[in-house]
Amino acid sequence: MSINAQTESPSHGKEVIGYITNYDGWKSQASLVVPEQGCYCQLNVDFSKYTILNFAFFGLAKDGSLHSADGRNKNIFLQGQLQESSPLLTTPYYNSYDTLILYGSTATSQQVDTDGLIKLAHAAGVKVMASIGGWSMSKHFCEVAADARKRSTFIDDCANLITTFGFDGIDIDWEYPNEMGMNIENYSDADYANFATLMAELRREIGTGNENGKVLITAAMSADPTNLAGYNWERLQASMDYFNIMTYDINGGWSDKAGHNSPLYNYPGAERSLSLDSTTQFLIEQGVERNKINLGVAFYGRGVITKDPAVLNGPTADKVKTIPQPGEEYFQPDGPIMSCGDFDNWGYWDATPFYSAIQQKTGGGTINGWNSHWDANAKVPYLTKDNYFLSYDNVRSIKEKAYYVVDEDLAGLIVWNVYGDMENMMESELVGHKNRLCPNRTNVLADAINEAFIIGNTRHLIQNR
Repeated sequence: MSINAQTESPSHGKEVIGYITNYDGWKSQASLVVPEQGCYCQLNVDFSKYTILNFAFFGLAKDGSLHSADGRNKNIFLQGQLQESSPLLTTPYYNSYDTLILYGSTATSQQVDTDGLIKLAHAAGVKVMASIGGWSMSKHFCEVAADARKRSTFIDDCANLITTFGFDGIDIDWEYPNEMGMNIENYSDADYANFATLMAELRREIGTGNENGKVLITAAMSADPTNLAGYNWERLQASMDYFNIMTYDINGGWSDKAGHNSPLYNYPGAERSLSLDSTTQFLIEQGVERNKINLGVAFYGRGVITKDPAVLNGPTADKVKTIPQPGEEYFQPDGPIMSCGDFDNWGYWDATPFYSAIQQKTGGGTINGWNSHWDANAKVPYLTKDNYFLSYDNVRSIKEKAYYVVDEDLAGLIVWNVYGDMENMMESELVGHKNRLCPNRTNVLADAINEAFIIGNTRHLIQNR
């Protein structure tokens, strides 16, 4: 068994922040990308590719306490539904991937094994953040941030994640202040000031460092300037280390035009004039420090169905109520939604296939009738087949984005998520209760980021001599 325990994190000076989810471990026979459950776990993360890993997600209850994602109220999308308090970890331990990722493959109690995520990461010099909220567990952020008692409960639980579990900081994924997100009912303009108060109080409680080094506070934030404009950036920068901008999900099953999931630059005819570049320039205009900005890259794609033969900016098909799996009552986690998403080809992936699945099914536009295209304006690829349109990122576009980060002197990139580019996973061995090690795994997109950061830094130095 070979686990990347001692592999050192990158030394190119840029952040590569990868989200490692606690629910993808349940995926099995994922279009034959993985053989069975347990492959998407910490054992198959190459720590030499990342500087920070965000463990996603812990949820937020109505009283401000934190809970395991396993305790999420699955009807939370309905009006009036609340998230009650729930355990931070699910027991018995081997029934959940939370503990098997955090504590290790043979965990039977809160005793850290040698292959627990935090232990492996720290051995490689990689920090691990506790990410809180996410798309499906942000419902109560507005009320918690507005209430001193609930803020105190929240902050105490965050401090516990650092002191007891060994996390290196807290990543807030409130999606989004002053927006309804998936299910937020009490949002208002006051969210922005309350968010800043929450960050300031959290910083006072957890401090700036401990025996393990610097303690970080970060947040995943919208890429849309209409949302970003409400923040007091000067106040936030006094408390926070990084702003992780989710520059993906720009277009998808909700769109009226077939567009790019994560364009580097704006492009003619787009339904939304939004891109990594436009958001970056907006933030800089707002006075945000470049070394606090991390841009998002997607290790997945978004597929839609079009009315006519698929082309960029072509009209999407009429949206229909989406029930992706036979017998499922609702689309999880959103409930009954209307979508033009391509469930014909990507039903298993809820129309958002991992890069590995895209490569397997389409060969990047070389097999099964798919055609490859490159948008010279947006600097991203896309695939078409009949009336199916798929936007995604490949090695070329990922490198373009990494070069952009270097050229703009930004902090780095965030990756959703670390499992997306894992290929060659079919050979595996069981380790402990449920985790599986895939010894032949490869990570071409993560490789591309790090290679481009090294090349970009060298190019940058030469140009500035």
